[in-house]
Amino acid sequence: MSSPKKHRVHFLCAAVLFLFFVGAASGQPGCRPIFSAEETCAWPIQSSEYVFLGKVVSATPDEGELHHREKKFVVEVEASIKGKLRRTVDLTVTDHCLGMVRVGGRHIFTANSVANEKMSGLVSDHWSTEIGNEYSRGGLWALLIEIGAVVKKVRQPRLVGKVIEWDFAGGLVDTVVTARRMDGLEFRTATGLGGGFVFNHLANGIYEVFADLPDGYNIRTEGTFYTYEGDRKFILIDDSVCSKKVTFSVQLQGGVKVRIRGVRKDWSYVMVHLYNVAGSAGGKRELVESLYGRPDDVSPSADAPERELEKHFKEVPVGQYVIRLTITTDPDVPPTILYYPGTLDVGKASSITVEPAKTNSLEITIPELSRTENQ
Repeated sequence: MSSPKKHRVHFLCAAVLFLFFVGAASGQPGCRPIFSAEETCAWPIQSSEYVFLGKVVSATPDEGELHHREKKFVVEVEASIKGKLRRTVDLTVTDHCLGMVRVGGRHIFTANSVANEKMSGLVSDHWSTEIGNEYSRGGLWALLIEIGAVVKKVRQPRLVGKVIEWDFAGGLVDTVVTARRMDGLEFRTATGLGGGFVFNHLANGIYEVFADLPDGYNIRTEGTFYTYEGDRKFILIDDSVCSKKVTFSVQLQGGVKVRIRGVRKDWSYVMVHLYNVAGSAGGKRELVESLYGRPDDVSPSADAPERELEKHFKEVPVGQYVIRLTITTDPDVPPTILYYPGTLDVGKASSITVEPAKTNSLEITIPELSRTENQ
């Protein structure tokens, strides 16, 4: 068993999407960006008169000036976080750019009371991404409590985050997360249930943050980063009320390298496919296409009568796979389908096992195919 070490972090920095169009010629107003439900310190939350969790019950038909610019909804207030509101409110939202609000959707809305010649009542320029089934009841209420604390200026833990598997498969427990200050001083904690971790007390300064994981994990990192240097990510701990947040999305991966021999120069093209063996039903394997691509020409000589091709899939989730080749000898006829190790019958195709941090190197020799052969 290999000892854990700091793995290369493949950066996928989460940035707030801020598109602002100045439409003087067209008359289009500036776009109103939305914020993630996880952004408990989003500027609209801190600056708006009202903040609440609401479910859209119905929509009012567009009228006059509201057409293509604002929309009116009836919203059921499930929880008032900032400001007092009735159980049901009429809400006008500026819905001309990002973040479509739909009937039945749940959002954290920020709003202000407006009274002018154009409109009056409760108006929202900003709201969160839709809150769906990815939030448990307990998780959602914990989020609302955190927003309420921020609104009341209660200082939050300095750094919080989670280590989770891709595709919401779950959190990793007992994973060590390190916050290393620029002077070399390190602080460590371990993830708990759900993969969450907390650093309650960190002195102000710049910290590199990373998760200690064995070889084989591909890590994508999102967070409120101050700066980064290559794969290294840094956060700034300051006097802000809000927590800095980091999420490590991880997946065990290996590789598959396929060398293909016996490819004629006059064939149109060859495509390589990896099919994940998702299970079996009625004695047959259930195959789901995961990755595909055209191989590179690695022929030892340009004068050789046949070509050698190679395709290297480098980031393949661990599991069972079947390799399929789509061979087009002539664009006027259907392609030939060939499975590893060299059969036209999918039932006879061999399964390969992708293991963490290991690359499967395989060879397929294509049998003699006529230009009119197809399946």
